[in-house]
Amino acid sequence: MSLAANQLNKSIFLLPAPVQWALRYRDRPQVDCPLFVKFTGKSATRKAVLLDIHGQADQELAFRTAENGLDSGPANALQNDALSIPAEIVQALSEHREVTPQHAPALVLAIVNRMAQFNEDWQELKDLIDSGRYQASAWFERDRKNLCLTDLFTNREVVELWDHDVDGAIEDGFLRPPRCPRPNDHDWLNPLMDYARCQGTLVVPTPMAQAAGVNQLHEHHAVPRRGFSMR
Repeated sequence: MSLAANQLNKSIFLLPAPVQWALRYRDRPQVDCPLFVKFTGKSATRKAVLLDIHGQADQELAFRTAENGLDSGPANALQNDALSIPAEIVQALSEHREVTPQHAPALVLAIVNRMAQFNEDWQELKDLIDSGRYQASAWFERDRKNLCLTDLFTNREVVELWDHDVDGAIEDGFLRPPRCPRPNDHDWLNPLMDYARCQGTLVVPTPMAQAAGVNQLHEHHAVPRRGFSMR
């Protein structure tokens, strides 16, 4: 991880409105979307550099001074509204010198969920990540059957049931089939989501716990928003 601990909350901050940067190139947020802004240089060479979870530069924005002497432009706005990084996030980031593809989604989700508790703009990013995040697939052929629920953000299978496991989940009452003649993949989404909640597999990290390497989880639910002070 190239986000050095001594730079956090000194020259590196969290983006005040991450959604506009997260959706700049794609229709939905990805793990490598910009989350941080790093301020470098002085006077005419000042820049605001957007960073992803790996500390990789995504884009550089130059500061601009208007003719009337007032600063203007995206870089200036970022500097004025940049968010200080909460202590537990600083600790988690400083403990990860290198974020692997396997752990990056958990770290991003932990940061987003932590910030969403205090900031409406980050709550918007959380809502975007959650929207359309899960995808169901159903396959039935003769004596074979498969039901799968995939987390598109973490790229992992939340639920995967084959053959007798499908029958067993239905017979035990944990999985309720869609009430339509020939259910398609989308029809199975809500039943599989309910099944995942029932089994405890539809979870998100507690604030920074999994990001810091602690295997603690809680059920996926919305958290109330409170006020958050900006730098």
